Amino acid sequence: MALKQSIQTIAFVLLATVIHSNAEELRSSQGSEPDIEKFYSNGSVIWSYSISTDGQHLCKVDFAVVSNQPDISFKRYSSDLHTRIPPARFRGQTFRIRGRFTNTRAHPPSGKFDTMDIEYYEDRQRQGHTGTSGMRYLEAIVFESENGDCAVFAVRPSPNTEAVRAHGHRRGPARAQVKQTLDLRIKSSSEDAEKTKRCFQEFKSEKYTKLHNGRVAQNIMSLGKCKTGCLSNQECAQRLLEEQ
Repeated sequence: MALKQSIQTIAFVLLATVIHSNAEELRSSQGSEPDIEKFYSNGSVIWSYSISTDGQHLCKVDFAVVSNQPDISFKRYSSDLHTRIPPARFRGQTFRIRGRFTNTRAHPPSGKFDTMDIEYYEDRQRQGHTGTSGMRYLEAIVFESENGDCAVFAVRPSPNTEAVRAHGHRRGPARAQVKQTLDLRIKSSSEDAEKTKRCFQEFKSEKYTKLHNGRVAQNIMSLGKCKTGCLSNQECAQRLLEEQ
């Protein structure tokens, strides 16, 4: 057990180091220190779009955020939950997310965090309880707009992420490549296409684009489809109605 925990700790440190090196490049250009806890403030609704050139058009909506440093919890609707990790499951489902704020920076500003280590949980109605899906991710804020309502996150699955145990299939560690992707995230009570496009263009300005070596997509493929998917999900739709 001690050996397993040590291996997981080492893997987490290595993973955080990779995200940190990429984030530092952006911050050196941005000239400011994003604060993930402030971005994920209590009661926020956050729309997330994949902007990586990996063929995945993932859309997520985070809501019911409860932040109590260093802990955070929220609900996350996912249109096609992390198809980067086969098999693709839980299309159009809402999950409970639990995590902790942390830092990849060697000398973080006082009271500021840049990363959250999160885990997905699902309501298992048959068993009458909430259980882990086995999926754990590091999500680091690497860019934030001047007004603080738009950000870009580097997302990377933890090496010890387990495949979802559904119907007895694929028990044990997931056989997936650990790959970092980028999400554009917008704080807004409803999907705002114009705000999203403006933020995307700001991020894709010359000083940021050159740091990504062509890994940033030219367009946001899931823009406009995210709200439709959210409205088709009971929990997500209810949240949007409450925000109106």
